[in-house]
Amino acid sequence: MSKQFPPEGAFRSYGKHVIYIANGITLEEGEEIVKKTLGKGTWQIEGRFIEEPVKRNHVRTELQKALDLCREKKCILVLPKMVHLTQSKNFLMDTLEARVPVIGCDLLGPKHIQIDLLAQISAQHRSRVSKGVKEHHARLKEQGIKLGSPNIKKAQIEASKARTEKADQYAEKILPIVAEIEKAGATTLTEIAYRLNERGVPTTRGGRWYPSSVRNLLLRRKK
Repeated sequence: MSKQFPPEGAFRSYGKHVIYIANGITLEEGEEIVKKTLGKGTWQIEGRFIEEPVKRNHVRTELQKALDLCREKKCILVLPKMVHLTQSKNFLMDTLEARVPVIGCDLLGPKHIQIDLLAQISAQHRSRVSKGVKEHHARLKEQGIKLGSPNIKKAQIEASKARTEKADQYAEKILPIVAEIEKAGATTLTEIAYRLNERGVPTTRGGRWYPSSVRNLLLRRKK
């Protein structure tokens, strides 16, 4: 049993909700997390929005649609996974301006998040980081160290190649286990993910399996 979210039925939730997903998980995964977080009750989902990856501080078009629907129907914005957005200025400012209640399933479970407080903490964190980076660069310059790498493109390519090789090596270890699971009758991505988690098999990053991560693994088998 997962320890990340409270068990289903431990509390009761009410009202209308809009799901917003912005970290690559599938809608199926997101809805399952929301279901476990909200538990039993008369809650309902009025809309579902999935954001494609966006650059820092760029407009989140799907977020805008989700917030508009929340305002129109007086809904609660619920995020299956929100931790990665706690330092995202474009997300925090847009959500704060919309003045809609927000639930981050992986932060406070079914409790509402204080976006204004989160935005203040994020701003303070960015300020400290910026100050620290500037001070570090100043010290390096004093030591006569030239900043910046003339071979940044090459370094990026090599880093990407290393990540790919690591993922391929790990896939070679996991795919035989997946084959056993499929022989035992598992046919869908969800079933395979469930069986891998049941066996305690971690992902390449040490986390839990989801249909999307199983799909990525199987794509390597076709290479």
